[in-house]
Amino acid sequence: MTPSELQIYDNMNRLQQVQYLLNAQTALSTAQSLYPNLSQHNDNADAFRHAYFSLLNVISLGEGLAESLGNAHEDWPGNPPLERDMDLFNNQAGRDAYQNWYSVGGSTNAIDIIQDLVDSGQLMIIANGILVPTN
Repeated sequence: MTPSELQIYDNMNRLQQVQYLLNAQTALSTAQSLYPNLSQHNDNADAFRHAYFSLLNVISLGEGLAESLGNAHEDWPGNPPLERDMDLFNNQAGRDAYQNWYSVGGSTNAIDIIQDLVDSGQLMIIANGILVPTN
């Protein structure tokens, strides 16, 4: 965790802390399962992971805390600006996806909502040194 992320984390209650860590592991393992042949860095798997992690955090921690943690997670020395922009964009898309999930009463699998964002080019990746849509 970045120092600013850890500061937020340390002020969360124990249940929130456990949920945050569980969400991170769930997002990582799901991305690896869905995209086993990708590097998981600056590609569709990376975009999926960030958006899914953010959606899970909104569901379990609320939008404000999810946004604070997501922004703080990208606040590390040496984070390349283009990668930071990509991750922040995908984090926001994941938080925005909460409305889609909530509007169906949580009955739609959150994985499917984020996968639809990837497939329809609504998330961003880095290709040839620029941000491009995931499709």
